[in-house]
Amino acid sequence: MTDLAPLSPGFAISVVLCLVATALADFLFYGQVIGWTLGLYAALLLATILWLDRGCALKHRATALLAVATAGQIIALVWRPGSLSVILTTLGLVSIASRRHLPWPLNTIDWLERWLSFFLCGWTEIFLAGRGRQNQSGAFGQKSRRAAVVLVKLLPIAILAGVFLALFSAANPLIERLLEQVMNRFDLWLEMITFPSAGRIMFWLVVFIYAWALLHFCSKYRLLDESDPSLATMAEFADFFLNPQTVTIGLVVFNAIFAVQNLLDIGYLWGGARLPEGMTYASYAHRGAYPLVVTALLAAALMLIVFRPSADQKQGRRNRVLVYIWIAQNILLTVSAAWRLKLYVSVYSLTRLRFAAAVWMLLVAMGLVWICARIFARKSNQWLINANVLTLLAVLYVCAFIDVSGCVANYNVRHCQEYCKVGQDLDLDYLNILGPSAMPALQWLEGQTEDDAFKYRVNATLLDLDEKLQAKLTNWRGWTLQRRRLDKIPVVAMNNPFAEQGEGEAADE
Repeated sequence: MTDLAPLSPGFAISVVLCLVATALADFLFYGQVIGWTLGLYAALLLATILWLDRGCALKHRATALLAVATAGQIIALVWRPGSLSVILTTLGLVSIASRRHLPWPLNTIDWLERWLSFFLCGWTEIFLAGRGRQNQSGAFGQKSRRAAVVLVKLLPIAILAGVFLALFSAANPLIERLLEQVMNRFDLWLEMITFPSAGRIMFWLVVFIYAWALLHFCSKYRLLDESDPSLATMAEFADFFLNPQTVTIGLVVFNAIFAVQNLLDIGYLWGGARLPEGMTYASYAHRGAYPLVVTALLAAALMLIVFRPSADQKQGRRNRVLVYIWIAQNILLTVSAAWRLKLYVSVYSLTRLRFAAAVWMLLVAMGLVWICARIFARKSNQWLINANVLTLLAVLYVCAFIDVSGCVANYNVRHCQEYCKVGQDLDLDYLNILGPSAMPALQWLEGQTEDDAFKYRVNATLLDLDEKLQAKLTNWRGWTLQRRRLDKIPVVAMNNPFAEQGEGEAADE
């Protein structure tokens, strides 16, 4: 029995599949609550791609693992749709779909090029739909390619024109009024011919074009052309300015600068030395957390340049020792940044941004460790990039299953002034912004506090969040496993203690 080859859908079948994908996206998403239907749509796309592939992709171990990982993210979309799960699912679908027409990339640079070319140039695939009939009509293929190239060149011009118009509209009321008149007339024209809204038409076009790209994407665009002579010139330029002697001087200076910063952190953060007048530990911690992470990233980028393939063998033992010292200082710098963040959170509570910063610092520290391994084991920069990208994807994959809003709410509730008598007052407005994910933490706090006034405020926030939850659950498209679990939390309105107090005072009179 022979193996089945992947199906290459013809023009008519492709149009039907893309129309179905567009109609389904309009029915599930446009103007609707986003919920489990996002996972349903992604699952249908994955099933269609695998069906067209006729099982060939699943015989390739790496592609099969990628399909399983994408299915895991689809489950995450059903449980709790989030931007991270959407991004990872999209990348998984694009990777599996491109496998039908393109070979499996062997390094992360090729993967990045493929993803970028899909999102930046994939929309041109529909204009190249006639390339399969090029043997019958060679002129048509050439014209379609020429038209696609022109469209690619015009796209940045159109985007910049829109940006300039928006800026001029904000700065000049006359232009703003003129644009409003043009848009009003355009809307009136659309109403006269009973067309859907411009936004809805644009939504259809985007879905249709990128659904087509998923079926036919086989772009040969390259971000870097290895035959480009300018790359050789850049390498010669780097070799000239980054010779071993210059690198030695630079590493000595950088180590000295980093040593000053690390000694200050050791004294003030770790040793508890008294800060200058007017500065608190919280302000000291906050001012340095994020810049230090950026500094560590710049140091890592410089390491990639200094120990590039053409210069790796030229760097002597002395420079390698200096690099190890510098990386160790960068790791200490990152640990200090994490400690600064911890101090700041202990005073001003936790937010989603600070949670993301902690994950980012973890990734930076792991990246620095990979740099040490790369230099010690004399691996290539490509190995280092692959290791860092795989680490990043692994961490993001795990984070996609974490309810960050729920974790933030739980931490703030258990470390607030109202519960443990130390720390920051609980910001109920921020917990309200976090959404229904904060409901379990608030329900727990409601049962722990004995202050009737504060309990009433917590109950009011719970009622507000429950109202938001019910608004999402009224539409079947907004149902998710997490929202179903939150819906089981009993929320009962309590009496206003201030109103009862006022009635008691009136009775006494």
